[in-house]
Amino acid sequence: MEPTSPKRRALEVRGCSALHNGVPDNVGSGGEFQVSGRGLPVADINAWSRIAASASYAPVDRFILFELLVSEACHSAELYGPDV
Repeated sequence: MEPTSPKRRALEVRGCSALHNGVPDNVGSGGEFQVSGRGLPVADINAWSRIAASASYAPVDRFILFELLVSEACHSAELYGPDV
């Protein structure tokens, strides 16, 4: 992430992270997904280089890398239609 990112500051101060995403569809049955855990800074330049090389975009040198250690993941969704 960018060094000026508010998320970076939150990870450095609190160390925790959460992501929630609603996945609605046209009939309201898309569900939701949430993941939470700890974010730890990665200072190892070799790890940064390996991750940058495998990214689907070209990260710039100023980007800050955090390892996200997932402690909880949950979802809600209608897996089958009402007739099943």
